[in-house]
Formats: sequence, C-alpha cells, structure tokens
Amino acid sequence: EFRRVLFRSAAPLAGGAFVAAARDPEVTHHGNRHPRGEVAPRGCYRCLDEVRPGRPGPDGSPTEAPFEQWIALSVLEDGQWTALTGLLDRPDLAGLSTAERVARHDELDAVLTAWCGTQEADEVVAVLRDAGVAASRVLDMVAILDDAHLRARGFWVELPHPRMPEGWKQPGIAWRFVDGANRLRSEEH
Repeated sequence: EFRRVLFRSAAPLAGGAFVAAARDPEVTHHGNRHPRGEVAPRGCYRCLDEVRPGRPGPDGSPTEAPFEQWIALSVLEDGQWTALTGLLDRPDLAGLSTAERVARHDELDAVLTAWCGTQEADEVVAVLRDAGVAASRVLDMVAILDDAHLRARGFWVELPHPRMPEGWKQPGIAWRFVDGANRLRSEEH
C-alpha cells in the first residue's frame, strides 16, 4: 500500500525525465551542473555542521547530534565570479571566462568545498549575497519550519492536533484570493 501511495505522489514529478529518456535513451545526468554548460561554478557545498538536540540517550539523558548544513550557489555572470574570487582570496582565478570555469568545474568545486567547510551556512549565504552572488541555504526539515521568509509570507498554517501543543504546521494555500478569505481549516469527519 505504501509503495502505491508513494508512486502516485511522486510520479507527476518524474514526467520530464520520462520525456527526456523517450527522446534520447543516452540521457546525460548533470547533477548540480548546468545542462548546457552556461553556468559555473554551480552546486551545493557543505558548511559546518549545526549541533542540535538529539534523541535521548539510553538512560534518558539529553544528547546533541550534528546536522549537515549546505548552501547552493550559482555564478551567473563574470561580475559575480570576480566578487566570488575576492571572497575566496583567489585572484589567480578571477580572469577565468565562463568556458574556462566550466572546464575547471571540479577544481572550483574543491576550492568552494574547502572555503564553505570552515564556516556556518547562514554566514556563507550572507557574505555571498552581499557580494552579489546567487546563493541560498539548503533548508532541512527542521530549518524550513522556522524559515523567516516563509513565515513572513504566511506559508505555514498551524492546525490543531491532539498530541502537538503548539499546533501542526502545514503548508498553506499557495494562491491568495483578493479578500484574503482562503485558509485551511480543520473539520471533524
């Protein structure tokens, strides 16, 4: 039963892959890289782990656990690349064209991995954005529930739940009526 439900919910997301495979059985997988090689570097880079409360220990005592933190970035044009090389303290890379950056993507990934790995994700994103580089933190399931951007736009609604004293956060309705009357409500069935 679970597999059938999972398939039905995920199948609509795979349409593009099926069409691409039907057109060309030798589909090339690009990972985080730009499919036409027009953007580089582009990818997800691990930052310092965030330590959060973990599951209780065998004796019931509180524990802490590391949670991986990642950022995503895309250098879309030469000005952003110049700014990024300044942040990386790598003036030797500043003059690379897009084609050269694409050709050296693995090397650039290693440089970015080393740089991001010594800093907290929120700090990296703030520095990159201040420099004009397109970047964002990759939100895990804990962080997304407290994201200020989503909260400010009323993305989450809290529905009553008998076992959750603060309510059950659920995505709200993505579209809005002019009068603002659309909202989720809980009803007994």
